[in-house]
This record gives sequence, structure tokens and C-alpha cells, in this order.
Amino acid sequence: MSEVFGMEHRQAELRQPEKAGSAYLSLGPEEIEAILNAETRGLCVTSAEGRCRFVSQALCNQLGYSGHELLDCPVTQFIPFLDESFLKRGRQGIHAEEFHVPRRDGRAFPARIEITELTAVGQSTGFAIFVTDLSDEKHIEEVLQKAERLASAGRMAAAIAHEINNPLEAVTNLLFLLRNQELSRESTHLLSLAESEIGRVSRIARQTLAFYRENGKPVRVDLRELLNVSVDVHAIRIPELRVHRRYRTAQMISGYAAELQQVFHNVIANSIDAGATDLWVHLHRSTGSAQGRRGVRVSIADNGCGIDPSVRSRIFNPFITTKGEKGTGLGLWVSRGMILRHEGSIRLRTSTRPDRTGTCISIFLPQ
Repeated sequence: MSEVFGMEHRQAELRQPEKAGSAYLSLGPEEIEAILNAETRGLCVTSAEGRCRFVSQALCNQLGYSGHELLDCPVTQFIPFLDESFLKRGRQGIHAEEFHVPRRDGRAFPARIEITELTAVGQSTGFAIFVTDLSDEKHIEEVLQKAERLASAGRMAAAIAHEINNPLEAVTNLLFLLRNQELSRESTHLLSLAESEIGRVSRIARQTLAFYRENGKPVRVDLRELLNVSVDVHAIRIPELRVHRRYRTAQMISGYAAELQQVFHNVIANSIDAGATDLWVHLHRSTGSAQGRRGVRVSIADNGCGIDPSVRSRIFNPFITTKGEKGTGLGLWVSRGMILRHEGSIRLRTSTRPDRTGTCISIFLPQ
């Protein structure tokens, strides 16, 4: 093992130093190797010219190489940032910088690289280079940043809810006055939809992006009615949208109508934003696959562009969006939270194949 890591099989006679400082007894090469490999950071010891004389097992694990492959190689061969200018800064004292270090398989990981010059009898013998993998640290930072963004979104949502309540009341009053006018059947229908949507906006404002839960107990909800309202609103906005409805059950469920309405609106709006020209809305009895509970399943499918594989596994996370600057990345995250509050489940299937693009959202809700 010592040969792999550049250690010679000979007794190392380490004597008590004459000056005040550390103290030690004679150590064998195996003991020295064990001490160096006990360092959790990756460690590389180079010659004065920057060629590798020793690598620890931790560094081999980080980079994906064996010790034999790294010994006597220029350190820049596997850590390209350690050029002459970096080594020069190491001669001036302990120096540290952060880089993305490439692994053998081409992937890179964030790392803090520290370098210090080694001297013996006043002469430079090389450098000690320590590599600390920062992947976990960066992940924690990202989680904390997301938590702060969520907290900021909550504060902003509360402020928005407060500001829009007054104009919402004014619009509600105007719609009430329109009820006293003579209107055609179609206009009356459109007025009813407008009142329904204004009521929904008011509830959304109170919920402040799902940080507020509906008061009261759950009630019996007719999903057909909620789906029809959601589809009709978007169909009016996008007349060319072809909607295919298939309701195979009239089973009602226990839940919060406002939250479920918001979920259906979010899903259908996403389909339209994805360029869908056809929308399939299906409702049927089902059994939840996890606990075997009976309930109903809502499937909303489209022939839009589909969801890119790079974000597919994270699509229900907050601030993940495929809409660029136009999206907030909160719609599906909020929807998932609402479905979980109903003790249901939500899953997604999608395809970006040129001959078959589209997305299907499947929602199970217990009775």
C-alpha cells in the first residue's frame, strides 16, 4: 500500500527537534501513511517542480483515480488550476481558493484547495495540497437560500393579498350591479364565470400562495363542477383549444373546493403555456396504489411541448420552472401541497419525443 501512495519501505528515523515545538518518537512508514490517510481532506504532496510524490486515499476517492495513476504526474494533470502562479502563492504562506475540480468521469465538484510550501533545513522540498469537497456545504447553503426565498415569498404574498382586496371588492360590487341589467343568456353565463373567478382570486389572496389554509371543515365536493369551471374559463380565453371531457363517475369527495379549484387551474394553465392545442380531462373511480384507499382519479393530459428531462425529477420543487422569466416555479409545488393536505397523491408523465410530445398530470383523491 505504501508503494501505491509513494512511500518507501524503510524505517523513518524521526528525532526530537532541537527547537521548541512539536515532539514525536520514531515512526515507521506504515504509521506515517496511516496518519496522512487519517486526514479527511484529500492530500497531495508534490516535489518543488509540482510533480506528485504522495496522494492520500481520500484524494483518490474524490477524483476517481488510483494512486498508481497519479504518482509522479504533474499535479496540473488532475487538478488543472494548480499552475505555477498558484504554487507561487503557496510559497508566500498558506493560500486557499475555491474551484470546481473535475473527476475522472468528467463530472466536477466544488472544492476548497489549500496549498502551503514544505521546507527542510531552509530549502523548499515541495508543496502540501489539501482538497476539501464542498458538495455538502454548498447543498446546505442552497437549502438555506431556498428557505429564505420561501419566507420572502410568504411575506410578499401577504402584502399582495392586503393590497388587492380593495379593488376586488369594487369589481365584485360592479358585477352585482350588472346582475340588475337585462342580459342575454350568454352574457349571464359569462357574468357567472366572472363572479366565480373573482371569488377564486379573493380566496387565493387569503390563502397567500397556500401559506394560509382554508378555515372550517372539509365539505362534499363535486369534482365535475370544479373541472368544468376551470376548463370553461380557459376555453373562453383560448377559443382554439379542443377539450375532450370524459367523466365516468359522479362520486363526490370530502375536501376543500377552493384549493382543488386552484390545483385544476394551475394544471390547465400549464398545459396552455406549453402550447397545447388538445386537452383531455378524465375523471373515474380509482384505488390509491400506496394504501389501497378508494377514491377518484383526475387525469389532465395535453399535447404540449412536454417537460425537459433536466428538470423533470424536480418539477414539484419550489422555484423550478420551464417558463423562464414568465414563471414563478410555485404552481406545481403549491398544487402538490394542496393535494397532500387532502391525503391524495399527484404524479406526472411527460414526453419530449418529436413524434409524441405532451404531459399528463394524474391526481388521486380519497373519498
